[in-house]
Amino acid sequence: MASRNNKFISMIIRDYSITAIEFSFKLGKLTLEGYVDQELPPGLIINGEIQQLDALQQFMGSLLSHSYPQTFEAGNVILSVNDQLTFEHVFEFTSHLSDKELINVIPLEAENAIPFSSNDIYWDHSVQSYTSGKQKVQFLAIPKTTADNYIQLFHNLDKEIIILTNFAEVYKSILQSEHNLAKNNNTLIIEFNHYKTYFHLFQDNILIQTKTAEIGLHGLLEEWAKINGIDVATLNDLLSTHNTDVLKPINYEKHFEEYRAAFEPICTEMCHSQGLTGVYYWGFAVRVPGFIEYLSKRLNINIKLEVLWKPIKLNKYFQNNKKVVVEINKNITDFGLVIAAGHNFISKMLSLKTLNLLPFELRKKAKTLLLFSNFYRVSILIITVSIALIFFNAYSLSTKYLELYNLQKETNNFEKLIYGKRYDVIRKDITNFNASIDQLYLLANQIDAIPKSFTEIALAPFEGIAINTLGYDRTTDVIKITGIAKNRQNLLDYQTELKDLAQPEQLDSPLSNFNNSEDILFEIILKLVKPKP
Repeated sequence: MASRNNKFISMIIRDYSITAIEFSFKLGKLTLEGYVDQELPPGLIINGEIQQLDALQQFMGSLLSHSYPQTFEAGNVILSVNDQLTFEHVFEFTSHLSDKELINVIPLEAENAIPFSSNDIYWDHSVQSYTSGKQKVQFLAIPKTTADNYIQLFHNLDKEIIILTNFAEVYKSILQSEHNLAKNNNTLIIEFNHYKTYFHLFQDNILIQTKTAEIGLHGLLEEWAKINGIDVATLNDLLSTHNTDVLKPINYEKHFEEYRAAFEPICTEMCHSQGLTGVYYWGFAVRVPGFIEYLSKRLNINIKLEVLWKPIKLNKYFQNNKKVVVEINKNITDFGLVIAAGHNFISKMLSLKTLNLLPFELRKKAKTLLLFSNFYRVSILIITVSIALIFFNAYSLSTKYLELYNLQKETNNFEKLIYGKRYDVIRKDITNFNASIDQLYLLANQIDAIPKSFTEIALAPFEGIAINTLGYDRTTDVIKITGIAKNRQNLLDYQTELKDLAQPEQLDSPLSNFNNSEDILFEIILKLVKPKP
């Protein structure tokens, strides 16, 4: 089971409902653990503002503890609230301003459009710079009292908001982030945990791959029934288990062998006669309402289950090979939005371009969590290699000492042992072992001396930029980067991102060839601000 820190809750709160999905995120893999969707009692939230904090807290505590198929365990929450709670303002500066100047100017500039003092809001911004020197700024703000109420609500529930934004920003981020979606036109791949136990699907969602088309299993059986003179209604009654309670698991395992015996010959015959190359799985031969059916009705998006065929036992294959493809359209609803938001913000948000309306401390924690999710893999690798080296040297040293002991027993000549050639070899091995320990200690000091900004530059993805070399001279506090930019705008955007990440004292690009419009070779030198002693 993923730890509490590897799980996140993606949630949308409206006046009339709460929709939430819990994801686990481990080693780059995103897994859906559970979901909840419930109407809110009237009066708890009005126009997005919390009216009855205690009552809402009690309702949400009960709701989260009865999520399906298991209780939510995550401590970190990605929360999307009504657009009407937030205030957006887009404006331009004709001349280029530094990051420090922008931070001071933006709230004052936005006060003319937003009916709140800059002291009474939490806000975030994004900046788009142009080659002409003009800067376009998107400013998003939320009243502190509103945000604090939501922060306090989740704090009382032993959970913490790490991202707070509005629906419009979530949707915009999903549609504009090409690297967050598969390349086949806005498609998300969502993996489901404990597939057979948790999500009972009905056979229309099981696609049998043909040479020309995809045919649902239920439709296939109906066609077979018509051909063979079997009443379709009778067939449907045999296949279907009508139960309106979507959340209630239906135990069809006790009927498993019965259904298998009845329909295995049918499906086998149909697969051969129709020239089908796909598969069927008897655990889902019974038509039961389930999660995908529920999502299909709740979402205004297309959802299909893809079952990939391999010549192995299907029951084992299903445990480890399953995915649900969600094709987003422009009319995406709450459930689709919360799935996409969770996927977008957890697995692909290392660039943190989403506007986050939280106090600085909580916003900083979100960045730390996301950076850690990648950096810890490097740390584990370094620690593993270091431990392996220590054990190898320890084993080699113990072997030499054993040889020394045996030699002493055989010769009983201590003088020969001390001054002989074998002792010189052992002493050299001991010296090498001590040198290895010193090198590991030096390596640890060097790793500790690497500034955080260097790590952020190394981990962060940048569009249109291919880095050739990335070096850091800790004697002069200088980071040197060489590479190639797809075009001039990519290079300018990259320099702006580097300023945001490293906050350098000086940034030079002496060898960059700005004369080319594409494939620009560049060299960037960042002089870091020396930390105060």
